Amino acid sequence: MATFACTDLASVKTMLESNIGATQDTLLGDLITAISGRIERHLHRGIGQESRTEYFDAWPGRTNRLQLHAYPVQASPAVAIKNDQDHGFGGGITALNDDLYTVDLERGVVYFENTTLLSGRRVLQVVYTGGLALTTVAALVAAAPEVEMAARGQVVTEFRRRTGGDAQSLSLGGGSEAYVGEVKLLDNVRAMLAPYVRGAVFS
Repeated sequence: MATFACTDLASVKTMLESNIGATQDTLLGDLITAISGRIERHLHRGIGQESRTEYFDAWPGRTNRLQLHAYPVQASPAVAIKNDQDHGFGGGITALNDDLYTVDLERGVVYFENTTLLSGRRVLQVVYTGGLALTTVAALVAAAPEVEMAARGQVVTEFRRRTGGDAQSLSLGGGSEAYVGEVKLLDNVRAMLAPYVRGAVFS
């Protein structure tokens, strides 16, 4: 799947407060793509809302819930789950009746209820639509503004570092953070992302 862009050129250029025109668009675009991917990995969840197919193991007495990679999960189209030890998952394999499981749409968790599953590795196929926001930056700002702001701030930081800008700190989220050498996800960027990290969803 293509990397979901967590911010855009216009927003980054506004934050840079510098009229750089289009001369650095390629670098900024590359940074947006790279940092968006790093943020998604940091969150351990899919950001863009899209159709997804995932595969899971099933073991007797041990598989009673699945954590989907992207959430919230959309109610329509409905989640479809197939259980096939031959791993074909074709038209001849009927999806499990939805009374055999429940889906926590908000947290992306599938719970099996007294269901006997065929066991093995990658014998469960789950097809669903899910993600933090529709696949536009505007939708992300509406759903999770801190994620867009974090991405924008990180892009600006790394752009200044690569282009030798005079600024050696970034004001973001009410504080200022210095950066030297290799730029990792800044502490204040991580703090803004913290509410969206996939965590202890079973509590």
